Amino acid sequence: MVPGANFSPETMFRLQASHMNNLEKQEHEEMTVFGEFAKVCPLPLLLNTAQNRPTPEPDILCDIESGKKLAFELAKRHYSSFGKDSADLL
Repeated sequence: MVPGANFSPETMFRLQASHMNNLEKQEHEEMTVFGEFAKVCPLPLLLNTAQNRPTPEPDILCDIESGKKLAFELAKRHYSSFGKDSADLL
């Protein structure tokens, strides 16, 4: 890293990702997405307790203020040309 340089979050992710294996990249992406989700989630999540979990468990395990644990399975939404074409017909 260049001391004092201001990199965008996307550039920082790419720089960090260049030194990670595939599992580390996936876990980093999951935690990043979960952090964004947590900003708009109405649940009282304790983000400092969020942790990646191994397969076949859900992706993220996190505590809430009551002390209970919640598990989250993340998924990517893929847009297909089929869906777009179908929507254009309506």
